[in-house]
Amino acid sequence: MELDAKAAPARTSSPAALVLILFGILTLGFAVVWAAAVAIHFVWRALNDARNAQNVGRATFVMQVPPESAPPADPTPVAGTATRIAPVTLQGPGGYSVRLPMEDGPVIVHVWLQACADCMPAFEAVRELAARDVQFPCPVVNVAYGQATPEWAAQYGVEKSLVFDPGTALVHPLGIGTFTTVVIDAEGFVRAQEIPTQPGYLERVCAAAEAAGAGDVTVPAEREEK
Repeated sequence: MELDAKAAPARTSSPAALVLILFGILTLGFAVVWAAAVAIHFVWRALNDARNAQNVGRATFVMQVPPESAPPADPTPVAGTATRIAPVTLQGPGGYSVRLPMEDGPVIVHVWLQACADCMPAFEAVRELAARDVQFPCPVVNVAYGQATPEWAAQYGVEKSLVFDPGTALVHPLGIGTFTTVVIDAEGFVRAQEIPTQPGYLERVCAAAEAAGAGDVTVPAEREEK
């Protein structure tokens, strides 16, 4: 008996199957791209956070590390052992300059770093003194470590007599690590180094200036803390 055999037709993919395969490929590709984008985002964010932390850290500790050749000075030198600064001319914006020490008498010098996070409470304290129209008994000079803009300094009342210290004039020789007020007599001796946020700051600064030859000093009463 002869069997009538028919050849089986070739199997072809249906349009629905092709659509499913294409959809799977596109979905997988999207998932890979999305995962890569997420990974890049987190890497970029980590690098950006590290960069910001480095910038903030630089603003807070750059003043705190004097070079080995200039050891920190005693912040409260006693009579007979006071630090003496070397004569120096500091330049400021617009060609303004100041010679320290001043030959005709003592000078009060605010030394600070613009936007220093550790200095901000002291900036606020000095701004409050300016708002109360407190007058110091001798000339006041503002010395910014590195560079500073008068517009920024004006926000805190420290824009007058503004000059810049690269670090070698006062910051490193006196071991200054935050906003510090220095009283320097006519011979260059440091009579006081005070932090504006410390209790009794104003009395001590004015007393040191008077002892250095500033004349009679009337100390405004400090505002009581609530």
